[in-house]
Amino acid sequence: MDSQSPAFRQQLQSHIKKLLIKIRELGNILRKKEKEREKNLDGDGTHTQLVDCQTFMEWLWNFMFDSLHPSANFPRRCTALRIVSLITSVFQNVHDDACIFSIKNMLSSFQAQTLMECLQDSYEANKQIALELLNKLPSSFLGFHDKRKVEEVLQQSLSLAKSSKPPDPVSAGYLLALLVNHPLTKTVAEELERTVSPVFPLLPTIMCTNKRSVCFSVLRLLIANLQEEIKVAYSSLLTAAASGPMYGLLICIRYILNEAELRFIKNEEVKMWKDLVCAVILLCQRATQAVVPVLCSSSPEGHLPMDTESVCELKSTVQRALGHKLQITTTDEEDCDLKVDSVKIRAVTSQLLLLCSWRTHKEVSLLFGDICQNVTIITEKEDTEIGLITYEQIIEIGIFFTEQLSEVKHRGAFEQAYVGFWKLCHRLWRMPVSILQKLPEKWLQELLSVIRGESSNLQLCSTRRSAGVPFLVQVECKFSSASTSHIDFFTPLSAGCRFIILTVIAR
Repeated sequence: MDSQSPAFRQQLQSHIKKLLIKIRELGNILRKKEKEREKNLDGDGTHTQLVDCQTFMEWLWNFMFDSLHPSANFPRRCTALRIVSLITSVFQNVHDDACIFSIKNMLSSFQAQTLMECLQDSYEANKQIALELLNKLPSSFLGFHDKRKVEEVLQQSLSLAKSSKPPDPVSAGYLLALLVNHPLTKTVAEELERTVSPVFPLLPTIMCTNKRSVCFSVLRLLIANLQEEIKVAYSSLLTAAASGPMYGLLICIRYILNEAELRFIKNEEVKMWKDLVCAVILLCQRATQAVVPVLCSSSPEGHLPMDTESVCELKSTVQRALGHKLQITTTDEEDCDLKVDSVKIRAVTSQLLLLCSWRTHKEVSLLFGDICQNVTIITEKEDTEIGLITYEQIIEIGIFFTEQLSEVKHRGAFEQAYVGFWKLCHRLWRMPVSILQKLPEKWLQELLSVIRGESSNLQLCSTRRSAGVPFLVQVECKFSSASTSHIDFFTPLSAGCRFIILTVIAR
């Protein structure tokens, strides 16, 4: 099971699936034979064979869960989860009276808790399998029929979402994706929201308790917490990076919006979801404004705008983020009893600040891309009842992407902005309305005019191989009828413009 070869593990899972199917069919045959023997009062070895099959399945089931212990490596945990998933898929549609293995009877509360812990696995592939398995279980198996249990898990999710460790917010997103399938989450989320100052008090509440209404209540809670973190970021970005980075809550919002399936929204729900999506877009724009100065600086990796702060303040902030004390040295020359290595503290602080900035920018880009890809668009003024985002909001998101791809210098940030912008242009290209279809071409013409020096609407990055400008041109050319051949390369241009043109051609 812990083989390092993916091909071997895949072959093992294929053979186990065939074995499980044969055991299921054999169990059905043996069960029928046993019933016939009972009618004829004739005994043979059928019952013994059934017991052997049941014993083997119970052993396999328990062994897979025993392999999910915390110290197990990735291949063992991944293989165990996939085999458990195979068992559930093979035996889930078989009636209990005709099945030699009942998952409901075998699954214990300890094993359900083990699956819950897998949502905090280091590898997202394992989290996805664990979430699929947990979604098949009723609330009673997970304890989600108890309000205190739901509140405990929801509080844990919020704590993980506010963590400065990048894997934790992803785990929070999977926990929330599990909770929205249980109706009691709606009540608990509304109660927790009252403890946070509301961001948009005019956002309505939903009375029904279907999955989409639960997602709405959880999103209200996440938005309220995100607003608090944005306030902290505007006052001190370093404090926000240490105690409440914004990207964690943005990840959770993106996960829950995908769970809500807004493409299939009903007409009576459009108004409240439209207000919520508008609130999300506004908060994303504010979060971006807080981190853009770091990402657009000449050296984002070493950017530290708080140079006037004392080293002791920087040290305490870093310790809150990392959760442990940095190495310090004693000296008699200073008034303080302890002297912190100033160079090390500032290096760690700048990296902590950069991590918060580029991940927040990344999640905003991905969230905008998902909204444009999955949310209905108002195509005409009279269609206000069937769309969630307006033409003006599409224009704002498009301007956001063009500005970020033109100015941001951090590769991790503008690469994800490229992904989000590609989703936006792909959706516009498929729209039946010509005014939306022509937006990528319009943005391309505006960019070309800036490259020629005819306009100064954008500040193109001339360092780091023009950063995201080649990505911007690539997407706009793909989804428009225009092309870079409209540039007259023999026209006198500045050295910076010529360099940008050459990087676009090289791309």
